[in-house]
Amino acid sequence: MLKKIFSNSIIYGLGQHVPKLISLVLIPIITPFLTDEDYGVYGILVAYIGSTTVFKQLGFSVILSNSFYKNPLHYKFIWSRVFGFLLSWNVILSILYMLLIPLIVPESASNNLGLIILLYVLPTLFFDTIVFIGNKLLQYKQKAISFGTITAIKSIIGYLALYLAVAVYDLGYLGWLISSFTISTIGAILIGYEIFLKEKLFPCFKFNYKWLRRKFKIALPVIPHFYSVFLLTNSDRIMMDLFGVSVEKIGEYSLAYQVGGYFSLAGTALGMAYGPILMQMIKNKQQNQIQNITKVLSLVFIGGAFITALWMREIFKILVRNESLQDSYPLAMIVVFSFTYYPFYYYVNTYFQYKEKTLYLLKISFAAGILNIVLNLFMIPYFGIKGAAISTFISYLYLGYSGIFIRYFNNYDKSSYKYLGFALVTVLLFLFTNYFQDNIIIKYVSTLLIILLSIIIIYKKKKVLSIL
Repeated sequence: MLKKIFSNSIIYGLGQHVPKLISLVLIPIITPFLTDEDYGVYGILVAYIGSTTVFKQLGFSVILSNSFYKNPLHYKFIWSRVFGFLLSWNVILSILYMLLIPLIVPESASNNLGLIILLYVLPTLFFDTIVFIGNKLLQYKQKAISFGTITAIKSIIGYLALYLAVAVYDLGYLGWLISSFTISTIGAILIGYEIFLKEKLFPCFKFNYKWLRRKFKIALPVIPHFYSVFLLTNSDRIMMDLFGVSVEKIGEYSLAYQVGGYFSLAGTALGMAYGPILMQMIKNKQQNQIQNITKVLSLVFIGGAFITALWMREIFKILVRNESLQDSYPLAMIVVFSFTYYPFYYYVNTYFQYKEKTLYLLKISFAAGILNIVLNLFMIPYFGIKGAAISTFISYLYLGYSGIFIRYFNNYDKSSYKYLGFALVTVLLFLFTNYFQDNIIIKYVSTLLIILLSIIIIYKKKKVLSIL
């Protein structure tokens, strides 16, 4: 089972995140053509628009998931109506974007206002719902290779557009917007072939409003849950903007978050691969196996974050070919450790979704987002962009481990409190990397020890897991 999870995670990681992997390769190529102001403008746009993207799906992903697993012979009936409703809803959302974007575009980018609006509105109106439905279908059918192939093709084309826009035509921040538009367009064409021609899945615009109202009761509580993604990842840039932090400083933070955030590729890939398997295992009541897999995955994430953060200064020297931006590597170290929360978060989150106890998700994800907002209110005025990074780290720890305190989950997993040991190890290793960042010998020795420890755990995983 672990072998399947890791292999599918690699495929989904290369698939869903080929755009980010290619952009990682492009960083040393395009950073000489970009300024901290370009990163700041793009960071602000992404932050404000990110505050609305959760409303594109209105929480209906949980309806798609549950109908696929609980009604495998009739799920297309439900999916087609969700498809049609979301297409209709995104017409309204596109109009809202046209009203919102002029209010948030920084003054230095106002001369490109019309183009910015088009690059955001057209994908929302025509492409995003097709991609959303198609991605979910490929994920739940575990068609990892198809998913990876589609994403690889659209990403190569999209990031060729980024290179041309930034390095050849010197369009600065517009390069990212053009690239995203290209990826959305190509993705909708390719995935449209899968869902329309292969699966014969089409949107239905004949809504049963009583049925829709029942589904909303399940889906709407999930919106704050998914909105927590914005509160945790993008709200800090909005708050920095409101607190008067310069666009240049926001740009430094955005770059550090981008580089450190590449560690989250593993987490999202894990969710794509592990999610359907975990849902099936919960259905089959394979609790002990779930616990063991979750512990192994958590150790992998913590060890990976430790090594990555330990060598972040060197990573920045390789990737960021712009001296004015290289000093932001300590922020990226904090961001990397923030994303160690994934394994236990997926465990708890999937259990609540399967049981349709979506209100419990508010106590985890949305509360983590609110915690991030509150911490930023105090941290940004006193510590600036570093305060925002620390707030993110604390909030993600809450996101990953707070669910174990919910009684409904305690009744399912009696040993859940023991998982706090993983959170403690994360904090201690985070402090270690900051303290020994300048000691090259300690860095080499620590890296070798982590690798050796990983090998031991792999070969003696049953005995180690029984201790944990």
